[in-house]
Amino acid sequence: KMLKEAKNKEARNIVWYFAGSLFMQLVNCAGVCQFGPFTSAYPLIEYLNFATGWDLDPDDYLEVAERILTLRKAFNLREGIKPSDAQLHPRAAGIPPLARGPTQGVTLDLPKLEKSLYLLLGWDLTTGGPTSAKLKELGLDQLGLK
Repeated sequence: KMLKEAKNKEARNIVWYFAGSLFMQLVNCAGVCQFGPFTSAYPLIEYLNFATGWDLDPDDYLEVAERILTLRKAFNLREGIKPSDAQLHPRAAGIPPLARGPTQGVTLDLPKLEKSLYLLLGWDLTTGGPTSAKLKELGLDQLGLK
């Protein structure tokens, strides 16, 4: 759904990043080897349903993964870890731009990308964490996270 609503290539790339991040939240929390999902068609949903006895569909697991990601961010903020404490090295953003290769001359606007991601996630642009509305949407408001 988000991919269909993405208005341009940059927005689609952010959605793809978000989808990959959600997938990895599930892989990491399930204790699954990280090599498997990248080497074949990996039936993670079937594995999780079999192991847990649940009967969730992929959309349900996307919400589970979003809850995991949101909890991780809220925990970090509660412990005083701000988004600015975990910055990419400038070279990863193309500063300075590479002179050769597939990303030749490309420089990323990281603050703009971060803002776009936070808007997609429903997170606060000032704190970089989940809003009260997002916590409520995900059923996490009872935790008293701010």
